[in-house]
Amino acid sequence: MTARLEKAADHAGTLLIVEDDPSVREGLELLFNGEGYKVIVASGGSDVMALAQSGTFAPDVIIADYNLPGERTGLEVITHLREMQKREIPAIVLTGDIATEVLRQVLAAKCVCLRKPVNVGELTRSIESLLAPAKLRPKSESGRHPTPRAPDAARQTVFLVDDDAVLLEGMRELLEQHGHIVESHASAEAFLASYQTGRRGCLVVDGLMPGMDGLELLKKLKAEGRALPSIIVTGHGDIAMAIKAMKAGAIDFLEKPARPEELVASIGRALAQVSDTPERSIARQAAAASLAALTAREREVMNLVVEGQPNKEIAFNLNISQRTVETHRAAVMKRTGSASLPDLIRLVMQAG
Repeated sequence: MTARLEKAADHAGTLLIVEDDPSVREGLELLFNGEGYKVIVASGGSDVMALAQSGTFAPDVIIADYNLPGERTGLEVITHLREMQKREIPAIVLTGDIATEVLRQVLAAKCVCLRKPVNVGELTRSIESLLAPAKLRPKSESGRHPTPRAPDAARQTVFLVDDDAVLLEGMRELLEQHGHIVESHASAEAFLASYQTGRRGCLVVDGLMPGMDGLELLKKLKAEGRALPSIIVTGHGDIAMAIKAMKAGAIDFLEKPARPEELVASIGRALAQVSDTPERSIARQAAAASLAALTAREREVMNLVVEGQPNKEIAFNLNISQRTVETHRAAVMKRTGSASLPDLIRLVMQAG
């Protein structure tokens, strides 16, 4: 059995790390031991069950790779351990392939989902967030203590609109952990029925829903003079949807399944749009200057790329070779500092 219990007289909490890759497992163990945590490591589900049956440990947070050797996934190990210890242990699932169905399962189990290779800072913040309620709870209090709200979100609300109940609940819990005030709605119609003009905040809405979809909702709010800074959530690679979202007034878009850190960062940008802060003005000027530095041909190519046209079609429309389009496209990405097409679209949106 590959499992080891590290003793520490004074620690920030007990972490159970379930990871079959020895280098990743040992790296995380060294990192969090150095941070003052009491660390238990295991290579798979059988190790965890053996430890649980011994009755010698009670982890405060579980960090498990989703793809483990054997019959059980990391999520199944978490679920089984919770049942054995008769408590809902906070947990983080690490996976290299966040398919929508896997994400739904993780969120339904009330776990945090992080993509591999995991960012150490993001993992640390997630652990601290999961431990925060217990640390803040008075010793005489047995109920749950709410996580303090971030000062800059105190009077702003994040409105979530999605017909997928599991994803909706997962996003709500994630954002509340980050201190946001959140209202969730299962449809655009339900949101419209409750939303009062003048409330400050931002809107996160699924682009495709039964009945009124996200784009229609944005257009309706804009036409009625009730527009909110909005983030549209689209299917993977649906650039056409992103373009329509831009034209409908969205300030950002995310591809499903959205990574937790991307969602949090996008909402931070959206809330900053509520008031025309100096930082926002500077960012807008910087984006405009970045685009202004492009050549006329690069701007032509960029505009067609942002419209969702493939290289072959761009080459035909501009009467140039496809290789030339690829060269210009690469130059645009490099000169604007865009690591991906979504990054480029966001830059164009920011520049207005």
